[in-house]
Amino acid sequence: MSGRPSWRDLKQRLDQVQFRPSRRLGQNFLTDDGVCLSIAQCAEIERGEFVLEIGVGPGLLTHHLLQAGGRVLGVEIDDRLATVAEDWLPPEGLELLRHDALNGKHRLAAPLLERLPAAGEPWQLVANLPYAISVPLLALLAELPAPPRRMTALVQLEVAERLLASPGAREFGAATVVVAAAYTGRLVRRVPPVMFRPRPKVDSAVVQFERRPDALSPERLGRVGRLAAVLFTQRRKRARHPLSGLVDGVQAADELLDRVVGDAEVRVEGLGIEELSMLAEALGEDRLPRPQSTR
Repeated sequence: MSGRPSWRDLKQRLDQVQFRPSRRLGQNFLTDDGVCLSIAQCAEIERGEFVLEIGVGPGLLTHHLLQAGGRVLGVEIDDRLATVAEDWLPPEGLELLRHDALNGKHRLAAPLLERLPAAGEPWQLVANLPYAISVPLLALLAELPAPPRRMTALVQLEVAERLLASPGAREFGAATVVVAAAYTGRLVRRVPPVMFRPRPKVDSAVVQFERRPDALSPERLGRVGRLAAVLFTQRRKRARHPLSGLVDGVQAADELLDRVVGDAEVRVEGLGIEELSMLAEALGEDRLPRPQSTR
């Protein structure tokens, strides 16, 4: 198979390797070539730049990332899909890692970590992310010691709304805090189900995140994320209630909130990134939940 194949040709090849899409793995492939091209163009890949793509599928987006000059590390958990992609994608500039990107919910897989660039080398994520892992994956990448300078991802529309939500909004939560503390995000475009095979039951969206010049350090970002994970389990309650479990009771929580935030009555959903950052620093490492290592 050479050149960019049609979806019909790819479908025949997928049938040959006895592939059936898995809903659990979020195997909905973006087959519209125009949308694939627009995602690659939106990323503004510099020639020779390292690009991470998670969820390669049959390689339709990968093709455009390579055409743009990217040095692509593609991660694909399904060996059959990786085989089909390798059948027609050029090997130059491409490494395919046949592995899960995550090790559980709170860690990036070791084989992936070993291949990511070291500090000082700009790189980016461009991917049609499997729905089930999109939120934890983006947060884990944001917390890396050498994080991506840009993340362009196709995700479920509901996930996009959560990631881009403002403090006080119903969608604002722990994942929003981690990503927004390090990146400025925007919604690039909506993508309807008709663009996929098989068609998902929900709309999708392309979102893009640019690393902020004032991004929190990975260590501080991790602390803010761990605090947010505790507080947002009770998002509609006054912050004193979940916070009391990290200090010496409700009175100590009120004193901390009054001193740091200036409002002991504030609800969790009313806390912004700056307030959460100040609270995390005031609590200190010992009072926060132990980190889930990304390694």
